[in-house]
Amino acid sequence: MEEVKQATNGEKLAGVSFNPSQNPDVAEVKEMFAKVIDKLFDKGQNFDDSDRLGTPIYNNAIAACMDAQMWAVKALTWS
Repeated sequence: MEEVKQATNGEKLAGVSFNPSQNPDVAEVKEMFAKVIDKLFDKGQNFDDSDRLGTPIYNNAIAACMDAQMWAVKALTWS
């Protein structure tokens, strides 16, 4: 039985599984942003409760990546 790979947080947030047009540029950009989001997510988990600024900074960085990814896909699919 083949093991199903669980999507990472970055893959979920970047929506790598959603590409109805099967556009290879869209797939590539989504994968790139997924990796960046995963890196930020992993690093952001290292903060403890005493660092009240670290978590919002990482959360905002992840949200900005999500916005940038959506705009990049929009640009790549603009016709």
